[in-house]
Amino acid sequence: MPGHRLDNGALRRRCCFDPRECTQYIARPVLLIYAIVWLGILAVVKMKKRLLLVEDLPFDSELTLRAIGQSGTPFEISLARDGWDALVLMKNQDFDLILLDLKMPRMNGFETMILKNGYGLQAGVPVIILTNSNLEADRLEAQRLGAAGYLHKALDYAEFSDRLAATLRQY
Repeated sequence: MPGHRLDNGALRRRCCFDPRECTQYIARPVLLIYAIVWLGILAVVKMKKRLLLVEDLPFDSELTLRAIGQSGTPFEISLARDGWDALVLMKNQDFDLILLDLKMPRMNGFETMILKNGYGLQAGVPVIILTNSNLEADRLEAQRLGAAGYLHKALDYAEFSDRLAATLRQY
């Protein structure tokens, strides 16, 4: 009984020692199995990583979200439509990966990275640049600001999806 202390003599009197007849021997393994299953479910829930997608164009957002879904990598995704919204989300939530467009209204991707780094937001979180820009100067500036990768969006969808999936598997 809960709250009552049983000595060995009381335990012997209350419980038989034949495992086939004693419910105490059955209850413990069942509880252990329940605990293992429950912890396994928690481990699966915790394994889902958080991704911030910063993209202003709805069409590009949809393509990127579809490619992320097809990558087979489980992510919980937050979407920001510009750099300001992204900074607010970075301040209030933790992310495991950030996908950042360069050309956006209000605040472009470079300005977002400068402020992110300056305020120490999401320090150590990899930032992958997603852009239509083929300019080498943009690629070098992204590297200088600490981007972990640079992915060109203007490819055909299948190639973009494959490259994005390969990138996501790294994280």
